[in-house]
Amino acid sequence: MDLRSIVDTSGLKRQRYERLTRLVQLRPTDTILELGCGARDRSIAAWNRENPIVGVDVLPARRVQIDQPNFAYLQGDATDLSMIRDLSFDVVLSVGLLEHITPDDRLRQAIREA
Repeated sequence: MDLRSIVDTSGLKRQRYERLTRLVQLRPTDTILELGCGARDRSIAAWNRENPIVGVDVLPARRVQIDQPNFAYLQGDATDLSMIRDLSFDVVLSVGLLEHITPDDRLRQAIREA
């Protein structure tokens, strides 16, 4: 049994988002690049309908299922962000992605890219 089907974690996800925005001192005008955005409410876009957000993930676009005007999706790998011009975003966020990147040289590359 998948516990996510019986446990509501939306309150915790909202608290995590609010904590992140305080830590980075997010302003309403900031543009956000979210690495490893995931699908639906795994993305910070579930909690932010104001800032322009570009989410990057390896998932096919049909699985991301985030349909809101301030969100755009790019299918890609966090270790190669060559499709994005350097310094295009004010803030880069990633929640729960880095621990999935192996081996260590790919992890270091993803951090350099960010």
